[in-house]
Amino acid sequence: AVIGTDAFQEVDITGITLPITKHNYLVTRAEEVAQTIREAFEIAASDLGLRHLAIVAHSMGGLVAHAALALVCRDGVPDWMELFVSIATPYGGHEAAGRGVQRAPEVVPSWRDVAPDSRFLSAIQATPLPAKLPLYLVFAYDNRGRLLHAPSGDGTVTLRSQLAVP
Repeated sequence: AVIGTDAFQEVDITGITLPITKHNYLVTRAEEVAQTIREAFEIAASDLGLRHLAIVAHSMGGLVAHAALALVCRDGVPDWMELFVSIATPYGGHEAAGRGVQRAPEVVPSWRDVAPDSRFLSAIQATPLPAKLPLYLVFAYDNRGRLLHAPSGDGTVTLRSQLAVP
């Protein structure tokens, strides 16, 4: 962790937003993100009177949102949870992240999570969302890659990975 080292123009965003928000979280470990989001949803529903919530997430955010929704919906879909929209989410992982984990002298932590067959992706694949929760899967596709013998997808995430929904 680089918090407290003045790395990359560090700003105490939690401290800055305390006077203008009802709840604040400082998440320092990737493993804590889904649980923190679940807690935030529950606070919004119980303390703030949230009645309708649609989650829209893109790419890696779709994976994190899926993990959080699996926790939220563990005992059934809450009345306030309306739908989940996942856009170009790499459910099947990303080969470049896997190569980075294997070969790079320093590994970006999110690479470990999105590498194919990672523990994070395996956990997501093992926890499909309830059928009662509407899922809108928006995938990105560009067919020009076939001329370059590249896999179809959005130029970053392959179509195969986007469609590997649990």
